[in-house]
Amino acid sequence: MKTTETTETTETTETTELGFNTPIAVPKRPDRRSKEVLVEAAKALAKDLKDYFKNDNDDSYMDEDEVYNIAYACVDHYDYDGYKLVKLLDDRYSIEGDSDLVDVLDGTWYIVNKAEAKAIEKWVKAMPSVKEKV
Repeated sequence: MKTTETTETTETTETTELGFNTPIAVPKRPDRRSKEVLVEAAKALAKDLKDYFKNDNDDSYMDEDEVYNIAYACVDHYDYDGYKLVKLLDDRYSIEGDSDLVDVLDGTWYIVNKAEAKAIEKWVKAMPSVKEKV
């Protein structure tokens, strides 16, 4: 089997019964920085953040898009430490955090890890089956 790397897919050739090589498009394996993983993780974190902002005594209202953008910024950050993420939100969105927000954001690593595992499971199921001839 011969493999050629491209940006989005890996092309693998399979030898058929007649001896011809036919290309098989294999999608790139998702990882923590993949768009689909970040989007799913941001959706999950947005739910937790929405609950936090709803329970906060602050009178300001955030719509779902704002909460999603905040969540996406957190999952796209290089460090998933809750305190550092609160600092990021303070710097980028002027959101002052407290220990409750740090606790919510401490779960970011788990949420991203879970989204990555789901994406990899979906990727494995979508893989074309390559039958080895013995």
